[in-house]
Amino acid sequence: MALQLRRYEFTGDNLERWLPKWHSEVVPFREKWGYRIVFGYVDRERNEFVWMVEYPGTPEEFEAHDTEYLESQDWADTLERYVPLIERWTTGIVEQEWPLADATGGLR
Repeated sequence: MALQLRRYEFTGDNLERWLPKWHSEVVPFREKWGYRIVFGYVDRERNEFVWMVEYPGTPEEFEAHDTEYLESQDWADTLERYVPLIERWTTGIVEQEWPLADATGGLR
């Protein structure tokens, strides 16, 4: 399993405008493509949204699948609804550090 942490920064009321789209469109869209949304957190003081996406494969398989996802016509058809609302974003593959995992990936 590979995990990607995504952090979005918004200006003005764009966070509040984006959240309903995330719930009704982004989550089902990602799930349709085989991803699982692990969590989504809002920091209204900083006008940020942080969420985690899981894909059942290695980090390299996640990246390859994500490239296919981002190059799809499905994604191209949704760009204008999502991207203009986000001021800045960062994404990256992350590894669990705590709680500690055993050699099989299970929690100790």
